[in-house]
Amino acid sequence: MDTDVETSEIIRIIIMLAHGLALKVVAERVETQVQADMLKDLNCELAQGYFYSRPVPSETIDQLLSNSRPPELPGKLGKAASSTSA
Repeated sequence: MDTDVETSEIIRIIIMLAHGLALKVVAERVETQVQADMLKDLNCELAQGYFYSRPVPSETIDQLLSNSRPPELPGKLGKAASSTSA
């Protein structure tokens, strides 16, 4: 989305459509700070992807979540667990 104007516009419209239907949006495959910033600017509520965490085995998730809560990004964009549904 950060290198293709058409893709960025499609993402913007999808987020607007979801918000128009009173839905929250979870962006997937966020891999860079630039993508996370763009999604935050588009008022995307949640995101997941390699930028936040590489995939981990399911048996590790409980341990990771109990050891620490990941920090929230400024604004509305927060982190969704990369191996679970939000």
